[in-house]
Amino acid sequence: MTDDELSAFQINENKDRDTLFRLMRLTLEEFGPKTKSDISDCLEYVISTHSHEKYWRQLVPHEIPLDEVENKPEYLNLLYQSLFDRAPTSCKKEIIISQEIPLEGLTTKE
Repeated sequence: MTDDELSAFQINENKDRDTLFRLMRLTLEEFGPKTKSDISDCLEYVISTHSHEKYWRQLVPHEIPLDEVENKPEYLNLLYQSLFDRAPTSCKKEIIISQEIPLEGLTTKE
């Protein structure tokens, strides 16, 4: 996004959020099946454990002022549905999410 687009962007507006989710989905489509599965597992873990505050900056693009999201659990559910065309389920795997920046990725333990 350009600087002007970023300054006009309103994360709580459906139109802007839908645009962001569409762009995120296009990026996701560039990844392979293992990475897609890991991202799905990670989001499901955060959603099902209600740990969105702990991992917020590991989940969302830093360019967007996401601290302004009014309902973070709803946002993550909508994001998940937008990326994977289904509602999230309870995560059955143990997930380790890197809290280092830059991110080093995530690990799932089966």
